Amino acid sequence: MRFRSWRTPLFSLLFLGSSVFISEGRAVGNTKPAQTQIERIQKQQGQTPLWWPSDTPGPRQPLTPASQASLGQPTLDLTITLRLLRDQVKQGKIQLEPAARQTVRDLLSPLAQEPTLGSKKASELHTALLEHLRPVDVVLLEQQRATLERNVENILARTRLATPDGPVNRLDVRYGLMVPGGTKVVAQIRQQPTLNPYRQAGANTVILNELLTLLTR
Repeated sequence: MRFRSWRTPLFSLLFLGSSVFISEGRAVGNTKPAQTQIERIQKQQGQTPLWWPSDTPGPRQPLTPASQASLGQPTLDLTITLRLLRDQVKQGKIQLEPAARQTVRDLLSPLAQEPTLGSKKASELHTALLEHLRPVDVVLLEQQRATLERNVENILARTRLATPDGPVNRLDVRYGLMVPGGTKVVAQIRQQPTLNPYRQAGANTVILNELLTLLTR
């Protein structure tokens, strides 16, 4: 679906940390919910606002794929997968057999104690986790990830990014709308690729603990 301006069907945003869920709603006046909600979250996190609405017609510049494994990309992807897995288990859409639940718990429990994570560990854990899910569950997670990315793309397509210091890293902003904890966590992992976000207080630790609890039922 293409959006021509802020007057087209608007979105109401529900945030988990700074992560975004989007549902289509009806426009009211000239309100700009994406801008307002994002600025509010950024203010709470002490971030410099990056978002300004753009009413310029025409397509926006597409996001450029980048290989950033050395800068914590596997860790970021792992946080998104665990977030989606928690959601699907909580909603009863993914129901693991007792043996599989125990295996997944054994895989994920050490995350809370690991002093570091890093790209290699995160990638290996991510692969092992998916291998212990049913193929139908993996497909569901892939579909949820694709939906999340489309929602984020819709926001980015309707906004113009800028900072007083120059261009914005659109890839990091994109991840900031999907990773629990938002752009703050993304920046921390970029700056310290071996950082384990599950060893510090925040949205990722909450999600991990909730998922482990759900897997005991």
